[in-house]
Amino acid sequence: MLRTSSLEAVRSLVGVGAGLAVLPDFLYRPWTLDAEHVEVRTLRDAVPTVDVGLVWRRGSQPRAEVLEFIEVARDQSRSRRPVA
Repeated sequence: MLRTSSLEAVRSLVGVGAGLAVLPDFLYRPWTLDAEHVEVRTLRDAVPTVDVGLVWRRGSQPRAEVLEFIEVARDQSRSRRPVA
């Protein structure tokens, strides 16, 4: 087992066959910086979602970048809700 904050180290170890990693889809790419191939395998069971809360001080005016992030978060939240 290895603990690292380097995503590239994880990709390199997986690429040379020295391990495997469970990562979110958005972090996947099919190669490492050393030009090794990395394969994706879908998990059999659904992975639980992570709830994220956004908070800010009442009465403050968030910057434009913050407002854009809030809108993206809201759009993502709406698109992931199960349809009944």
